[in-house]
Amino acid sequence: MRTAVVVVYSLLGLSGAAMAQAPVLDFESLPEGQAAGTSISGVSFTNATVLQSAASLNDAEFPPRSGNKVVCDIGGPIRVEFSRPVKSFTAYVTHSQAVTLKMIAGNGGVITSITVTGDNRQGSGKTPNEAIQLTSDSGFATVELSSAAGGSSFTVDDITTAVFVPPAPKFFTDVTSLTFDYVSGRLAPPPMSIFVSSEPDVAFAVTTPTPWIQAITSRGITPANVSVAVHPERFEPGQYFGSVVFTSSRNDRITIPVTVRVAAKPSLFSSPVSFSFRYRKGDALPASQLIQVGALSANVDFFVLTKDPWVKVTPDFATTGHLDLNQRVSVDVSKFEPGHYESSIYVYSTEATNSPLGVPVILDVTAPATNEANPRGQGR
Repeated sequence: MRTAVVVVYSLLGLSGAAMAQAPVLDFESLPEGQAAGTSISGVSFTNATVLQSAASLNDAEFPPRSGNKVVCDIGGPIRVEFSRPVKSFTAYVTHSQAVTLKMIAGNGGVITSITVTGDNRQGSGKTPNEAIQLTSDSGFATVELSSAAGGSSFTVDDITTAVFVPPAPKFFTDVTSLTFDYVSGRLAPPPMSIFVSSEPDVAFAVTTPTPWIQAITSRGITPANVSVAVHPERFEPGQYFGSVVFTSSRNDRITIPVTVRVAAKPSLFSSPVSFSFRYRKGDALPASQLIQVGALSANVDFFVLTKDPWVKVTPDFATTGHLDLNQRVSVDVSKFEPGHYESSIYVYSTEATNSPLGVPVILDVTAPATNEANPRGQGR
C-alpha cells in the first residue's frame, strides 16, 4: 500500500532540507518566455512557462524565492514527470487562490493530494513562496499542480526532490527448517514442500550438499513450491543433519536445515505380560480380561493367534496406539476337569523385531463345592 506524508510550510526563506535532495530546480538557466518542457535533464514539464523579474513576471505580487525566474501555470495545471521515481517533491508557490498538489499513479489515478488555500501574494498579508510537499515511501514519478482552470494563477520556484531508493529485494521461504521422522524398515517419509518467493520475482537454484537429501527441482522462478525428499533407509537409529540451499540470481542465499530422526524397528509388548484364570466347577464362568498390545518406536498393525482353542482374543487384529481399544482375553472352561492348564497367546506383526510376542495363559480348575459331612452319622 502506498502511504503519503504531506507537509505544508509557510517559510521565511527556509527550505525543508532534512532529506537527501537532488539539485534544486530554480529555472535560472532557462530562457524567459520558454516552456520548461524537457529542458532540464531527467524531468519534463507541461504548462510551465518561464517568467522573469522586471520583465514578464509581476514580481511585485509574485516574487521569486531565489534568483529572478519562476514558472507559471500558463494554459492549465502544471504537470511534472520524473524519469526516475522520487521519494518527495517540494515546490514553493505564490498564488492568488488555492493550489492543489496531486501525486499521480502510473495509471493516471490520484494517489494522494494536498491543498494550500487562500492568497499569499506579496501584499496580501501572507508570505509568498509557500512550500507544498508530498512524500511517499513507495516512490512516485508524476505530480500535478493546479489552481484556476484557465491557468495563470500561481508561480512555482525552487522545486526540490528527495531521491527514492528502492527497498532491498526480498528473497524468502515459508519455512526455516525441515524435520522428517523415519522408522527403520519402513518406506522413506513423504517429501515436504518449501514455498519460495521474492520481491521482485527472481530465478533461483537449489542445491543439497548432503547426498541423502534430494530437491525434486534444481532451479526455478519465484514464486514456486520446491519438494524436498530424504532417503534414510540405510541409517541406524539416531539423528542426522543436512541442509537445502536456495540461491537467487541476485546471489541472495537461504539455507534450510534438515533433520531426520530415525527410530529403531518397532518391538511389541503387552499389558499384562501374562494371564491367570481360576475356575471352580459349578461356579460362574471366569470373567474375560483386558489386554493392551503396544509397540516401541512406532505403532504397528498386528493380529493374534492362540495356542489352544479354549483361549480366545476378541478382536483378533488391531493397530497399536488405540487406547480406547477394548481387546479382551477369555477362556472356555466347559470341557475341563479339575487341574492345571497352560496355553499362550501369540501377537504377530510383520514390522516388529520380536514377532510373535508370546503371552502365557494359565487356567486352574478346581472341583465343585460339596456339602459338609455330619461327623455323628445318622440316627443319633
